[in-house]
Amino acid sequence: MERTFAYRRREVIEEKPFIAEFKRRWPALFSERENGTIETRRACVLKALMVYLNEDPENLI
Repeated sequence: MERTFAYRRREVIEEKPFIAEFKRRWPALFSERENGTIETRRACVLKALMVYLNEDPENLI
């Protein structure tokens, strides 16, 4: 995250791209929606925990 922020900042300051070009390259910056619903977040967290514990995420009920 720190690297991408520094890269975007440098790109904006040094290259001064047009807004349309900047939106094309970094579309997530112009989206209000980040992670969907709470159900999606819970599923991601549970699957990540399964992977961390070296378990098969497909066995998750």
